[in-house]
Amino acid sequence: MKQVVKIFGLFIVISLFSFKVYFTNQINPKDYDEVLKSGLAAIDFSAPSHEMKGEINLCCGVLDPVTGECQVNGKVKYAHYTLRKGDGKAMIRVNLELDAELCNKLTNPVKYTVYGNSIDTVSVNHDGKLLIDKSYGVLYRPDLKVCVQYLITPLSIGVMQVNLLRLFE
Repeated sequence: MKQVVKIFGLFIVISLFSFKVYFTNQINPKDYDEVLKSGLAAIDFSAPSHEMKGEINLCCGVLDPVTGECQVNGKVKYAHYTLRKGDGKAMIRVNLELDAELCNKLTNPVKYTVYGNSIDTVSVNHDGKLLIDKSYGVLYRPDLKVCVQYLITPLSIGVMQVNLLRLFE
């Protein structure tokens, strides 16, 4: 009976820790509103198209439904091209390339490669933002996908959320 209580207590601690990790990796979308309001006033949308390139570092705790707490470490390289402006909207081409590793911090020291790239053209209001979701395969883990939610604005690209999706048991 004592062993059952210990196991149940361990389960509760791991569950609470997982919820804490999940919810602390969420970015508050309200924080982006202030950046948009201040930055958009300085942009001349009648000027020729512009281009931005850069990297976003990832270091996110995620929950693997099979093995428990994991970490996604790596980077997203991006290119953000404004193609056309008009009608109150900006056409933006977004190139995204994720190069990361998924590792289980508790039981398994194996690191799984997560890689993928995409090119999308999206329409964004000059004063708005758009969320797009991308999923990436995990090498040697066909049961998992790493899902990344990106925030696209006329000025920037950001990572809003990173999660694991279990495809089958």
